[in-house]
Amino acid sequence: GMPNSIAQTGEEDSTPPAVTGGSVSPSSINTAQHPVKVHVHVDASDAQSGVSYVIARFTSPHGGQTISGTGTLTSGNPQSGEWTVTVEFPQFSEKGGWHLSLELLDAFGNHRSYSSHELAEDGFFAPLEVGPAEAATGFASEVTATSARLEGTVSPNGNDIAGCVFEYGTS
Repeated sequence: GMPNSIAQTGEEDSTPPAVTGGSVSPSSINTAQHPVKVHVHVDASDAQSGVSYVIARFTSPHGGQTISGTGTLTSGNPQSGEWTVTVEFPQFSEKGGWHLSLELLDAFGNHRSYSSHELAEDGFFAPLEVGPAEAATGFASEVTATSARLEGTVSPNGNDIAGCVFEYGTS
């Protein structure tokens, strides 16, 4: 009869690709006025067939929203290179820390998923903070009939701060 199997005796590729580093820029954004693009830089390696694709997925703080994109090789080569994924957060995205997970596939079909927890344990990719700028003021001091001293801090949360205005009144 006809044979119904085949024996492969050459070198095999059964090892999935690996994340070796990376970053997210910017690390905090504000979508109150308009959508914002975020760039995920993933250092990935696969010694044999090479990385063929990288998917980055952000999950909202409460888990109800996801935003994902597919990367392109921006430096190096498929065996060891940097992949860049650009995703756009829509206007009014959920406020708080969005968590990144990654999926990698090599040219042979070996697959590896990295949860946000695994990436954090490896020291890569802190949660992306989404929210408006926040201001905090102290109490007025050196109060006279015509002036007062007021100190405060502004945390931009990824926003461009053009200026700060402090309003005053009797309350």
